[in-house]
Amino acid sequence: MTYAGSGIWQDVGNDDPVHQIMSLFDEYQSKENARQGFWNGALPPIG
Repeated sequence: MTYAGSGIWQDVGNDDPVHQIMSLFDEYQSKENARQGFWNGALPPIG
């Protein structure tokens, strides 16, 4: 199993419970970062 962040390298099956837990954690972190005003993407929007 290989996992690093959300989408960089993923060599796990979608049925794997560890993958499901990490996906839920990634989703939670993204929402929490957005709530705090951080940008969840590659480049922030200009303007």
